[in-house]
Amino acid sequence: MLGEGMLLAFPADRAPEAVAALRTARDQASAVWQQLDRRCHVQVKMTIGNVLTGAIGAPGDLRFDVYGHALHELFKAPAADFALLPELADLVGR
Repeated sequence: MLGEGMLLAFPADRAPEAVAALRTARDQASAVWQQLDRRCHVQVKMTIGNVLTGAIGAPGDLRFDVYGHALHELFKAPAADFALLPELADLVGR
């Protein structure tokens, strides 16, 4: 969890299922939010790539984190209701 955002990771060999699951989750979550305010909607951005995970920080204040080029590219991508970055779109044939 990151503020109002979430980072989810899936194995690359499950990419088609992940895309389908997050498309459904986005639609359902947007419907819930729109009951409160019609302007609300959930955005999903997806990519594929390698990341590193582990404890990082000052001694005594290590925290689990995820980092890497794929994550950087994902967060630079423009906002969209449902966006597949090119690498993932090519993989799943969209």
